[in-house]
Amino acid sequence: MSTRPSVAATSGHAAPIYFVNDIGLIKQFSGIDTGAHPVTAGSFAIGAGVLVATVPAYGEYQGFTYAPTGEVIAVNPGGDIVEWTNVNAWLANSTPTTLAADVFADKGNGNGPAGGNNAGAGTIHGLSYDGNTGGYYVTLEGDTAYGGDGDIREYASLDDLLTNTGTTTASSYGGNLLNFYYGDEDAPGSAAAPNDIAGANYFQIGGNGTLEGHQTLADYIASPGSRTYDLQPFGAGLRGGFAVPEPSTAVLSVIAVGGLLFLRRYSTNG
Repeated sequence: MSTRPSVAATSGHAAPIYFVNDIGLIKQFSGIDTGAHPVTAGSFAIGAGVLVATVPAYGEYQGFTYAPTGEVIAVNPGGDIVEWTNVNAWLANSTPTTLAADVFADKGNGNGPAGGNNAGAGTIHGLSYDGNTGGYYVTLEGDTAYGGDGDIREYASLDDLLTNTGTTTASSYGGNLLNFYYGDEDAPGSAAAPNDIAGANYFQIGGNGTLEGHQTLADYIASPGSRTYDLQPFGAGLRGGFAVPEPSTAVLSVIAVGGLLFLRRYSTNG
């Protein structure tokens, strides 16, 4: 069981984004609309991004995300939650550490604590860190005892994710491919008015490959129609994605949390 602290992300200037497709091609993007290789330059298959690795096994994973302390966390095909110590280890296909086994169902046969007759029931198809709360959220696949297909399940901490102790809100993302939190504010407002607002932070890729961005997690959960950014087509065959905040952002976040802890102790003991 992990005891790592949750650290909320802050807005940075350059958050590289990694996407993995269904055959394990991994591309890096410099941001949504910033840097030399932005998402807005084209689609995953044609023109945009830089191919940085190929790991066929990753095409079967249920989701990937980046933790604020530097690890890459994922749900493998068997429903285990695993982690790599850093992005380089993940790109190199190093053997990950298993944090918790059988948290979600086996993607292949539906076995596991949440498994049912449907091979998809109990699995997920979207995993993300939430930079505003320090928690995590997933998109559920198939009906389970704790939520239906396409619902969003939130976890207050990594420890809660490892035990699947969360809160489910009904939603309509049964066909989506992945989701991720992006702390920067460079996404243009490309949706139709009045939703043409720049700075989306919560992204997903729908089943048709459209990349969609929302201002808040609540907006995302409430309705696909609340999106403020969309790019179609971007990647119909994608399986996972996450953004990596610049190191200075992570350091400032850790300092901020440490300062709060110091003030609490001072207030208690002073």
